[in-house]
Amino acid sequence: MDEVYDAIVAYLKRPETSPLIVDPITSDVPPIRYENEPFVKPEPPKPWVAVSLSGIVYGQASIGAHEQADNRWDEAGQLWLPVFVPSGSGSSRARQLAKQLANLFRGLTLLDGSLEFMDAFIGTGAPSEEKGSWYELPVSIEWRRIEA
Repeated sequence: MDEVYDAIVAYLKRPETSPLIVDPITSDVPPIRYENEPFVKPEPPKPWVAVSLSGIVYGQASIGAHEQADNRWDEAGQLWLPVFVPSGSGSSRARQLAKQLANLFRGLTLLDGSLEFMDAFIGTGAPSEEKGSWYELPVSIEWRRIEA
């Protein structure tokens, strides 16, 4: 899964990608917090996004090979992109950003086509557990890497 995560981070950090995610009020590109990297939440509070990944490392996708290891093994999981907006600012701003994030991955393939992104879901927003006054709207996108 490390190659998958690295490919997603590289995609999000491309200069041509970040302008596709903009705050609908200010037209600023929200900062992104990557797993286990330094991050300072915006002050004064403004929208930001977090990135995390979960999944199955090597799920057997075929049967019948003489040796089990010779079957096809795929990876699959969820890309999590929760959107954070200042508490009390409503949910429309967060939903617009969430939709932009989902659209950013629609039909996308990475890693020479072996990594594909599928269904995207926007969950139910709620006050965030992050320190400070944040409203969090979860976004998850299913991914699959063929013959990992």
